[in-house]
Amino acid sequence: MPGPMTRREVPLTPVRPTTAGDLGSLLVRRRSTRSFGSQPPSLAQIAHLAWAAHGRTADGHRTCPSAHALYPLTLTVVAGNAEGLAAGAYRYDAERHVLALVADGDHRDRVARTTLADHDWLRHAAALLLLSGDMGTATRHFADQPPQGRRGRRYVWLSDHEKARSDTSRRLRFHHN
Repeated sequence: MPGPMTRREVPLTPVRPTTAGDLGSLLVRRRSTRSFGSQPPSLAQIAHLAWAAHGRTADGHRTCPSAHALYPLTLTVVAGNAEGLAAGAYRYDAERHVLALVADGDHRDRVARTTLADHDWLRHAAALLLLSGDMGTATRHFADQPPQGRRGRRYVWLSDHEKARSDTSRRLRFHHN
């Protein structure tokens, strides 16, 4: 139970979602889950998720923000059991809306071994979407802005929030063929 109000606090009216599709309604129903259905995702569903996470809109804008429009992130799809997509690691090319194979085979276990805890669910997910940041490019781009040498790294982390995982792709040693 909250304590009494102080003179520095301003009471707010309770938030009650009004319609089934509004933001409040979605937030009330939001839950984290690490259990998966038996139906693998289709290539069309993966395409939609990749586009929503890191794509380009019809008018040339991006679906995610980036400081100075640098976009230092790379989206990698690690497929293990996806309908219409062979097991492998694929880089998402937002400009052309294609997945480019960078490593054959099922790499979900490799991804799971890079985490510190709670990794077993990664092995069982049909596909994983990983975002990795190019810290070097961002650091060089913002090198002349204070605080010296650190702004670029901050932008990678801040502009895409928890989505940015700085060296996942490097640790997995995915290389272009």
